[in-house]
Amino acid sequence: MKKKDIYLKLSFAFLLLIFVVAGCKETGDFIIDPVEYESPFTFTPSHGAPGVSVTIQGTSLSGISQVAFGSVAGEILSQSGTSIVAEVPVGALTSKIKLVKSGVVLTSRENFVVDESPTPTVISFSPAIAGSGEVITITGVLLNEVDSVFIGNLKAAIQGTPSSTEIQVIAPAGLQTGSIRLFYTYLTSYGMLKPAESVSTSQLTLALPMISDITPDINSLNIGDEVTISGSLLDIVSKVEFGTIDAGIFTYDNGTITCTVPEGATTGTIKLTCPDGSTQSATFHINLPAIASFLPQKGLEGVVTDSRSFVVDGTNLSLVSQVLVGTTPATIQNQTDTQILFTAPANTAGFISLVADNGTVKSSIPFIFTGDFWVNDWSTVFPVDRYDRIANNGFGAFALDEATNPWAQVSALGAVNGKSIYIWGPAAGNDKFTLFTPNPDGVYLEFDLNILSLPDTLMQTDGTLKFKIFAMDALGWSASGEYSYGYNSPTSYVAADGQWHHFSLDLKAFKASNNSGLYTADQVSAISGAFCHPNSLRILALVVGTPNASGNGSITFAVDNLKFVIN
Repeated sequence: MKKKDIYLKLSFAFLLLIFVVAGCKETGDFIIDPVEYESPFTFTPSHGAPGVSVTIQGTSLSGISQVAFGSVAGEILSQSGTSIVAEVPVGALTSKIKLVKSGVVLTSRENFVVDESPTPTVISFSPAIAGSGEVITITGVLLNEVDSVFIGNLKAAIQGTPSSTEIQVIAPAGLQTGSIRLFYTYLTSYGMLKPAESVSTSQLTLALPMISDITPDINSLNIGDEVTISGSLLDIVSKVEFGTIDAGIFTYDNGTITCTVPEGATTGTIKLTCPDGSTQSATFHINLPAIASFLPQKGLEGVVTDSRSFVVDGTNLSLVSQVLVGTTPATIQNQTDTQILFTAPANTAGFISLVADNGTVKSSIPFIFTGDFWVNDWSTVFPVDRYDRIANNGFGAFALDEATNPWAQVSALGAVNGKSIYIWGPAAGNDKFTLFTPNPDGVYLEFDLNILSLPDTLMQTDGTLKFKIFAMDALGWSASGEYSYGYNSPTSYVAADGQWHHFSLDLKAFKASNNSGLYTADQVSAISGAFCHPNSLRILALVVGTPNASGNGSITFAVDNLKFVIN
């Protein structure tokens, strides 16, 4: 019994030994040392974009039937027993390269990295400063892939056949300083052609004249002085201006321009113009008198034999040889470099002009008359014609009576809301309808208004009629631009009680508007940039407003004692 147990134990131990030995051998077969592992093939380059050729090297490659980058097959371009050249396919992603041979797949040990498509790039360009028509040489990469070249926003013509590292373009007309922009089309990873742009990091600078020195001192110039301008690129200058005044003929020699200060120049910059643009100097000054202020600015109109005294304060007044008030010569009584005392006829108004050898300067505001300037009171004949006619503007039925009573009476019928009468001044001239002032300070439009007949449906709830005055420039009637502007008064109200009511409207409260705002009695908004032309306002419109939009009905009103009053 003991022998049998010993035999069984020995048998079990032997079998166990065989199993352990066999198990250890099997495990050892699957342990691969990476250092000792022999890769089936290598490839170069290690990365690239779709379309790049990859060279695969190894042994027994002649039997390879397919090359794949990850799961996407690439085209085999050439093949030998030790080398295969394949193209990275569109849609490939970073992954292993796989070779198929006789149903067996060989896989690379390393990933092939798929790059984004390369882009054309500007490395440098020459010249860095150029004018239109010049040839610009651009160096960079993939320049043979460029479809078009722009400098700033202007397209430049490509000259010749670009190479991958160089392209030449002709600077376009109208060239301005700007970046060089390359436009090209590239193949996306999903196989689509897409336009794109590459921009240079530096800008091509427009070649313009540069001023380094000007003689004599430009802060103290006289008309007719010879001026010498030194600098660079002055040979391309086609025109010299002092402010807005063309200097006319000039000469260029050995890097300098010589010209003379033209008549009419006052102050500004010296401007040098060439085909591609212009360069300007610092501010120059012509030796001219300057008006700081004058007194009086307003006064009563006198008779022809009377005279009025004026004083002008300023600088360089010793240069003045003559003084004008409007177009009338004045008499200089006393004169220093900072003040002039003079007299002028008392019936003269207008801008103050100081005449000097280098030119004439004019005051920013005119001297104006104060007092009452009648347009019409329908009972007085004035020595100067101020009034022309009253005209209908939009009323259905319209009747004007200027003969029965010493006032103008208007009867109208229809949709009267927003309709008006026009009170016209005469043609441009010394009619004083125009006030001869661009400054509304202290200027009032005055008139008397009597609502003789008005139905309740056209009255406001307080028994008044709403109206406003619109002053227009006859020069701009049916015109556009600055001459189409006029001035809206604030909305006013007059009692419809058959009594005369006096109105005095301050022109400072009038708001600039274009003519499209004429027919809105409530309009109060201002439009910036509108102009009030001195001596040209010659239409007054009285615009009627009603509480309902249709405003159907009849109205009779009277106007009298129409005038401008200047305090």
